[in-house]
Amino acid sequence: MFRTVDSDNLNPNNSSCHGLHPRLGRPGWSGFWAAIRDNRGTFLLETVVASMIFSMVGVAVLSSLGTVNIAGALTEEQSQAENIARNQMEAIFNRVYREPDQTPYPTIALPPGYTVTIDVTHLDGYTDPEVEKIALTISHHGKEVLLLETARYRTDGMRLAYSASPDRSNPSVLVDAVLDGTVYVFLDDPTQLIDDQVEFFMDGFGPLQTENFIHWDFEGSAGVDPADPANPWNTSAETNGPHTITAKARLNNGETVNVTADFTISN
Repeated sequence: MFRTVDSDNLNPNNSSCHGLHPRLGRPGWSGFWAAIRDNRGTFLLETVVASMIFSMVGVAVLSSLGTVNIAGALTEEQSQAENIARNQMEAIFNRVYREPDQTPYPTIALPPGYTVTIDVTHLDGYTDPEVEKIALTISHHGKEVLLLETARYRTDGMRLAYSASPDRSNPSVLVDAVLDGTVYVFLDDPTQLIDDQVEFFMDGFGPLQTENFIHWDFEGSAGVDPADPANPWNTSAETNGPHTITAKARLNNGETVNVTADFTISN
């Protein structure tokens, strides 16, 4: 069967007409687009606010990541510097004692970008054994990262000494001594680390005497036998005042070590 609809009854007040609107759809879409037009400003404001929030969150995240990366790099740099300082100091203590005016202690192999500076200072006021201060400065790409300082005592037993007797008996330490008259100066090597040569310097001049046999006498000895007496040194021939004697000794391991003594002549 077919139902006939009277077109004359299609008016806004007709219930049948209201029933057709949803199926035709046109009045519904018109309302939707009108609502969008009415809310365009609201949507724009919400978009801007959301963008600002995301931007702030992004900046905070990136800033946090940057801080973490910087902190991690600094921690790695400090850790590497501490490791270098520890290995360098161990290498120094494994070598013979070196006085400040000697060839510096050699540096260890370093990672790229790192440098180490070794500063050695002789500590005044110490006579036996001698003491030196060692300062290590670790830098990374020119920036100082770590400073490590320690003191090292002379443990090889070598010292410059003097005696009033040619047989070198009852010796005294030459460091800070006050000399007059005739004395017998020699390099004492109780553990026999010296190989075959000692050169003596005084006040920066020399070598004034080169010894190739024990004992190691500043003025030489009467012979090459260890029992031969030492030659005397007449301090009256020198000017009164402070002086320095340095003995440069070649050791059994091939290294060279200096032994220095500051003293005073008063005749």
